[in-house]
Amino acid sequence: AEGAKRCSGDVLEVCSGGAYVVQEDCAASGKTCEEPVGAEPLCVGAGCAEGAKRCSGDVLEVCSGGAYVVQEDCAASGKTCEEPVGAEPLCMGAGCAEGAKRCSGDVLEVCSGGAYVVQEDCAASGKTCEEPVGAQPLCVGPACTQGDRRCTQNLLEECRDGVFETLSDCAASGGVCGAGPKTGAVRCLGVIWKHRAVTIQDPVVNGTSLMMAIDNPTFGFDPASGTFVTSFDHDINDPSKAFLWQYRPATGIHQKFALSGATLPSTTNFCGGENWCQFISYDQANGHFVVTGPSAPAIMRVAASGLASLTATSGTRPPDNWIGHSHVFDWSARKLYLYGALGPSGYSSAVYELDLESGVWTRRVSGLPQVEANCLVVTGATRLLYSFGGNTTTDGGETHQTLSTYRVVDLDSGTSQALDLPAGIGAREQMSCALDAGRGLVYLLGGALVRDYYNEVENDYHNDLWVLRLADSTWARVLPDGSLGSFTDPDQYGDRRYQADPELPNFGKNRGLMQMDTGGDTLWVMGEVPMLHHGQPYSLWLEGVEEYILP
Repeated sequence: AEGAKRCSGDVLEVCSGGAYVVQEDCAASGKTCEEPVGAEPLCVGAGCAEGAKRCSGDVLEVCSGGAYVVQEDCAASGKTCEEPVGAEPLCMGAGCAEGAKRCSGDVLEVCSGGAYVVQEDCAASGKTCEEPVGAQPLCVGPACTQGDRRCTQNLLEECRDGVFETLSDCAASGGVCGAGPKTGAVRCLGVIWKHRAVTIQDPVVNGTSLMMAIDNPTFGFDPASGTFVTSFDHDINDPSKAFLWQYRPATGIHQKFALSGATLPSTTNFCGGENWCQFISYDQANGHFVVTGPSAPAIMRVAASGLASLTATSGTRPPDNWIGHSHVFDWSARKLYLYGALGPSGYSSAVYELDLESGVWTRRVSGLPQVEANCLVVTGATRLLYSFGGNTTTDGGETHQTLSTYRVVDLDSGTSQALDLPAGIGAREQMSCALDAGRGLVYLLGGALVRDYYNEVENDYHNDLWVLRLADSTWARVLPDGSLGSFTDPDQYGDRRYQADPELPNFGKNRGLMQMDTGGDTLWVMGEVPMLHHGQPYSLWLEGVEEYILP
């Protein structure tokens, strides 16, 4: 700045025309160049800096010609000599030093006429009054703006009263902290699959995979206790002892839960004379796990204590020799629906309904296209059943075609219509699907296009996640395909088998079952992961899923 001064060694320089030039060679007169705090640089004699002030008792002195001389006897006027921090020494009246400042809460005050008066109300402009060391008090703006958010690693922080405070640990729920891809808002973002650990705790059985029902995956979830039930069975050495396989993600422990009371016996025919085709769910209204099957003689209800009771079933049930049932529970209507199964001479062409109160089976809708390896969602409010993908046949199952459509069935009128799946999904079977009633969305996971049952390198496998917005039938891909795994070397027939990456829900040509935990805002999916990992659970926190959906 023009006229600004500085010391260059013991040479005093001044800014002139945009450049520093010599004003005085201090050393030539036996002085040194000094840069006193709060004053311009200058040549100083051996004694003191010209113009510098100090207190000598209650006498204010000033440096003149290299020596301190009296400027004012403060005591003579009833004052004291003070040396305030960050300011020149001065004579101060009984009240305060003229021009001195202080903070009174968030009000900045200045001494005028021996008394402090308001100079600025810092809070009125969103500031605070601060008294920094070595400087005069002043109004300081906040470190952040109220309501602003930022990420510190995976901690979501929000500005409150000028300071960032932790709002949420995104990683603790299986997410990350970041900017939403649609809005740019800083928030926790879920939509990341988390592989959940499994450790079987049992004196006989051990392992790290879920004990799941044969034929098709099924499970129930009690959100209050955080407990899943994945299958029902009996002790091999004592068939009178019945149990449920329980799984708790919080600990990873998978163990048997002994039952008492009236249980389904070990000879129960769920379908085809076997204990296959189990349908398991949780009745949150009554606090019971529910177990049944298409041919089971009863619905078994299990209380938290393990006490079981039976409700007999009757009515028009699916053929006993069908397997691979696609099923969905609707607890808002207290119904179980089946559509999609594999029979000896074709696929299922009817929707079967089980009243979970009375135990009565009904053929709700007939004459539908034959289908198997599909997945189902039902909307309780509209009583629409959605069937996604799968295989269909017109020649009794001799050949099949994989569907690139989904079918919407009106459970009251019995009418239905087929709609196209997005081109990005195309023809697929064995997809997993779940309803998010709160958001009005349906999620679809993975699936396969199977061209060769043995040489799996010919097949297309997926773990991508799609969403259908029911209000306007808008589709969006939330997650692309991630790591899928690899294939074995060719065997003696030249066939290569699929070795899935177990860190993601890769089920190959197997089926997975997906459900929505509304309270936890989380998707859960379980299925058989080839080749050696068997039944595995995965969760996906849905926080921020709206950021991936079109407006």
